[in-house]
Amino acid sequence: MFKIDLKEYKETKIYFQLFDVLLKNLDVKKELYLIDNGITPSSYRLARKQEQNIGKLIIKTLCDKLKYKIPDELQIIEIEEKFNKIYFDMYYKINDDYDKYLKYIDELLEKNYVIFPLIKLMKLFLIANSFRDVGKIVEENKNLFNELQLYTPFFNNSMFEIFDILNCSFSDININDYISKKYDNGLFYYSISAKCLNKELYMETLHFGNKCKEILLKE
Repeated sequence: MFKIDLKEYKETKIYFQLFDVLLKNLDVKKELYLIDNGITPSSYRLARKQEQNIGKLIIKTLCDKLKYKIPDELQIIEIEEKFNKIYFDMYYKINDDYDKYLKYIDELLEKNYVIFPLIKLMKLFLIANSFRDVGKIVEENKNLFNELQLYTPFFNNSMFEIFDILNCSFSDININDYISKKYDNGLFYYSISAKCLNKELYMETLHFGNKCKEILLKE
């Protein structure tokens, strides 16, 4: 079964994908901003491409400047474990701890961790898997989804897969693009099937629904 893996966020290279977006949103000239904060642009570019010791210092400097906290390795492990519990329960529609999960996510957001895009992604994933009308969920949370689109370069493969599942609900996707593709994730097929049903594409609904069923039975 699909697992969320956050080991890349224990290192530094991936964080430069985030700061590229954050600095762009500040509407500043990146190189001047880096120099003003004691960071040489060449060091930033090198640490962005490959893991470097100076990458830790650059990330700390930028986090301090922008008021973000850096989770340590143990905190990353704990968050990964909790994210997987959330995913497992939502995958199998186990809602016993739903409110506890939402509370946990909100508490994480209050800590102002630099991995906030991952936390917001999991919050939207929780919201999308509530037993509410899908149309209302999409309407009420479109802004959050649009915000998350900005941070897709910061998502590793496992987190991007969750984003891709949400994309089925929040974007006007072309169903035909998914007909011939193969996925190992039953929830992905479930989301596509629900999208087809909403569009009254009943043959496609059955096609993707059967794909979902095959994976669930195998698991």
